[in-house]
This record gives sequence, structure tokens and C-alpha cells, in this order.
Amino acid sequence: MSFEYHRKGTDPNAQSALDRIAMKCLGLSKPKSFNPGNCSIREENLSVNDLADLVVYHSRKRPKKMEGPIVVLVYNGRRFVIEGNTRTNSWRAGMYNGPFTALILEPKDNESKNAVD
Repeated sequence: MSFEYHRKGTDPNAQSALDRIAMKCLGLSKPKSFNPGNCSIREENLSVNDLADLVVYHSRKRPKKMEGPIVVLVYNGRRFVIEGNTRTNSWRAGMYNGPFTALILEPKDNESKNAVD
């Protein structure tokens, strides 16, 4: 995935970057890992209506890159953009045409559906 680009000095690998960003976007107070062992991963084409339902972390809409899918984490019944917030905002604003492609990470257990943090 594209989390290598988001690595900081405190992230030993791209998975650590993904987990750090997910924790920030979800507002979690305790670390949690979202990986192929505990999440299903699939690719989806999103419609304009689907974009409206995504939870984004910020409102910037001038992306540095347009290639590749965004990454969406399904958590507590909601869909959070954990990579590609700026692209999502630009797509919502009609600045770029689709296709709008997303990698969907969804925890395999029910923990995320009932999580209260």
C-alpha cells in the first residue's frame, strides 16, 4: 500500500505508519493494528454518492499525487479515509473525474462494529 510515503522516523515500517494514521483518523486513544491478518482487504469503485459518505480527516483539496486508490478503513459502522483525504476532497469538489477507486480495509471481527473509545 501507499503508507511507505507516510512513514516518519518513529515508524519502523509502512504498517506502523498505517496504524499510526488510522489511530489519528479514528481518534483512538490506544494503539491498534489493522493488517491482513485481522482485516479483509478488497478494492471497490466508488460513486460520487459513495464519496459523500466517507469521513475525512482534513479539508485540503490540492493533492500532490493522483495515482493509486485511496485507502478506506471501515470502523464502528463508518468509512474513514486513512490515505487519500486530499484526493477525496478534490473528487468531491468536482476537480477531477473518476474512476474513484478505494482499497477497503475491514476488520474481520465484530470489535470495530461495537467499538467505543
